[in-house]
Amino acid sequence: MPRAATAAGLAICIGLAASGQALGAEVKEPAERPVLMTDAEAARMQILQSSIVQWYASQLRGHRAPNAARLRAGLSKALPDDPGAKYFLSFAEGKRPEKIERRAQEIIGAFKTEQRSLCLIGIAWRDVTEWCLEGPSPEKRAASERKALRDTVARLGETAEAWRAEIFADKLDPFLRRPLDYRRFYISKAGPSALQRTSRDLATKRWSEGKNATEFLLAEHPYAETMQLQFAASEDGKVQCLRGGKIVNVDGTLRVFDLLLVPKQEGAKPIVLTFPVGTQTLGVTLPPNTELTYGDVLRLVHEQNAGLFEGNDFLRRFRFSPQGARNAVSPLALPELLKRQRQFEADNNAGESAPVMWWLVDLYLF
Repeated sequence: MPRAATAAGLAICIGLAASGQALGAEVKEPAERPVLMTDAEAARMQILQSSIVQWYASQLRGHRAPNAARLRAGLSKALPDDPGAKYFLSFAEGKRPEKIERRAQEIIGAFKTEQRSLCLIGIAWRDVTEWCLEGPSPEKRAASERKALRDTVARLGETAEAWRAEIFADKLDPFLRRPLDYRRFYISKAGPSALQRTSRDLATKRWSEGKNATEFLLAEHPYAETMQLQFAASEDGKVQCLRGGKIVNVDGTLRVFDLLLVPKQEGAKPIVLTFPVGTQTLGVTLPPNTELTYGDVLRLVHEQNAGLFEGNDFLRRFRFSPQGARNAVSPLALPELLKRQRQFEADNNAGESAPVMWWLVDLYLF
């Protein structure tokens, strides 16, 4: 993100020149990034985000869908050297390494981007999840594969939280996001005008000190909230959850970046998780001595409840309506949707493929 470019610029902004400190002296960067972006700069930071959303829309057979090839060419021209854009373009072209270790390296490299795109994180999550759905089963993975998954999922979660705080702080802190003439008075010797002070006080009252409101909102509504799954465990306390790089108590909620740690269970009863879906409950037996990603759990549910995914009306069993969504489908349906979509594409069956793609895009754009 844009920063104050020089020590001299920083000195002028915070008044060090007036205090007699030499401009050439080292000046520590402020703890919080100053918000001095122009509208054009802010728009440029959204190029990758916008491109990903348009790419998903290009796959839907709706009215005036974007042209995918033209979109990719435009992104290559707009961000020719951006690592996030390069990663996304590679993904969009279907060029994915078979080994999860290599995918992990590409994902970590993509996060060196200067863009701020939660959709890029969603693409990386999809990249990992689709490998989990199709690669070796959890109990058959090598140590290097486990480590790659563990490290990548943790990095995805950390990056999502950091970027989300940065993105939404700019939008929810009214004082910082006022037009430029309103937010520059902090570096003016004259101080705020009556109008500026009144506007700031009004924003403060409405948003409870701006940043506090942002932090509260982000804490109350975690990233990918609509993808959360509720479950109950048959053996309470046996399964642990790795969330945000820390072991936390299993709270009956599975988030997209959670990793479930299943013990060896020597001589013990198998651990069963149950997921409520509408009026029914889906059970899944966890393989012992495994580390399960969100995608692994979806895979196990799909494999162990195959009968519920049969027929053309299977989505009826997995529909639900979380707050703010209509006719949504449970993420538990993702493996079956992906399976059917690929089969329809192989059969060149556009009629059957179109509605399935709409459901997939709805799930992937969280």
